[in-house]
Amino acid sequence: MDGLTVRNIRVMLKMEKTEFAKLLNVDLRTVTKWEENRATPNASCEGVLLGLREVLVAYPNKVTEIRDYVRSASNVGGLPYLIIRLFQDSIKINATGNG
Repeated sequence: MDGLTVRNIRVMLKMEKTEFAKLLNVDLRTVTKWEENRATPNASCEGVLLGLREVLVAYPNKVTEIRDYVRSASNVGGLPYLIIRLFQDSIKINATGNG
C-alpha cells in the first residue's frame, strides 16, 4: 500500500495523524513514514486500511457514521478494539439474517 492511499484514507476519515496513529496502534512517526513512502504498513494495519477504504468507497454517504465508529474504537483501545467491534457487529447481522 502506497503513502497516497494511506493519506487518502486518513483524509476521508477526517482524522489528524495523531488520532489515526492511535487507532492503528502505531507511533505518529510511523504514519508519517507511510504517507511519505518511507515505510509500509504491516499486514494487520494494511488489512484494516484496505477494509476501511473499501467501506468508505462503498458508502460515501456514510462517512460521518464510519468516522464516528472508528473514532469510538480509537478512544477505547485502537485497532484491537475495532476488530472486536467489527466481529461483534458481524455476528449480530448474521444472527438476524441480514447479512
